[in-house]
Formats: sequence, C-alpha cells, structure tokens
Amino acid sequence: GAAIGEIAQALDLHVVFLPSINILPWLNWGRGQESYGEDPLFNGKMGAAAVRGVQSQGIMATAKHFLANNIENVRWYASAEFDEKTLHEVYLKQWSIIVAESSPEMVMTAYNRAQGSWANQNPKFISILRNRLGFEGT
Repeated sequence: GAAIGEIAQALDLHVVFLPSINILPWLNWGRGQESYGEDPLFNGKMGAAAVRGVQSQGIMATAKHFLANNIENVRWYASAEFDEKTLHEVYLKQWSIIVAESSPEMVMTAYNRAQGSWANQNPKFISILRNRLGFEGT
C-alpha cells in the first residue's frame, strides 16, 4: 500500500482505486486478479493494510466494490441475491474490517444490483455502510 501511495505521489495523483475487496466466487470472474480471494476475513485484513499504506502517503484510497460485486460479464443485468446470514457473514465481513481498521477515504459502489436494486441506490445497504459500519468518507 505504501509503495502504491509513493507511486501515486510521484505521478501527482490524489486518489487510487484500490483495494478491491470483492469475494471471488468463481475463477472466470473478470476482476479475480484484483481480489484477495474468497475469504472475507482475509479480504478485510489485506484491504485494510492496503488502505493504511496508501493513505500513509497522503493519497486517498477507494475501497471497492460495495456490495456483492461478484460477476463481470453480465453485471448490468444481474442481481446478487442472498439471505441475511450470507449478507452479514460473507458480504459485510470484509467491509466491517476495512472501515474499522483503516478508515478509507472513499468507497466505490458495485456496478450490479443487489437484492433487486442498484447497489448504490439501496437505502438498506447505504445505511449499513454509514450507520452500522461507521463509514464517514465519500
């Protein structure tokens, strides 16, 4: 993270779009190389370390993609469907870690729908991010 922050400084950038803390559900997912795998705990810890490193260099980190960004090739048409247990144990676990341990400046929402509505327009998910997890950034 710090090395990426140093490179961003050298390039006169103010923001980097990382880390990607999506859960890797299948190997054909187009952003698999950006992810830390399928374990929410590992995703959260690695993502938090990346954010701390980037932001230690005065560069804003953008954690992405909130919430349930699991598919690339049909993301404009698909909706991630899950029950409450899966929401909390799989999809929110890494977000709770990254917000608590590193306070990212920004969060990029997912491109897909989650439970039928666009991830960035679902009041339930935005409320969880802001009110329960304590995200205060942009």
